[in-house]
Amino acid sequence: MLTPQRIKELVGESNMSDTEAEAIRDELRSQAEILFEQWQIDRIKAKENKNENKQTEQIL
Repeated sequence: MLTPQRIKELVGESNMSDTEAEAIRDELRSQAEILFEQWQIDRIKAKENKNENKQTEQIL
């Protein structure tokens, strides 16, 4: 997990409070979780579509 100090470095705001840095870190983590979950859903759908296409090809 990113430390408040590292967040301040990445943002370029050394005067930022630790509380503000932690809030940014927590928001970034939440966004990353959402992106990962969506990636998983997309991956499952892609596999399902691939399997459906194979079945269609076998029928033809």
